[in-house]
Amino acid sequence: MPNKESLCRRKAVGSKIIDGQAYLVSLDKTPDASDAFYSLNSTGTRIWSLINGQKDIGQIAEKISQEFSITKASAQKEVAGFVGCLRKKGLLAVKKV
Repeated sequence: MPNKESLCRRKAVGSKIIDGQAYLVSLDKTPDASDAFYSLNSTGTRIWSLINGQKDIGQIAEKISQEFSITKASAQKEVAGFVGCLRKKGLLAVKKV
């Protein structure tokens, strides 16, 4: 059986959802303090809320496709791109399950 990668939030990231918008704070020491705080739009907030260490990109994309009434292919592309940005900024990790 192939290994599956699930997405999980890094422990060094604090997050809070206020009025439907997620705010993320990287608690890692970074050279550029302006990159330590992020606010997400409604779609990004929903994706963030689905990242729980149990779901992979495909499962999250499936949920986004249903909730936002977009094609699975579009959802997969958008979720993968967003997750890639979060990983590049050190906000997410992947674990093998």
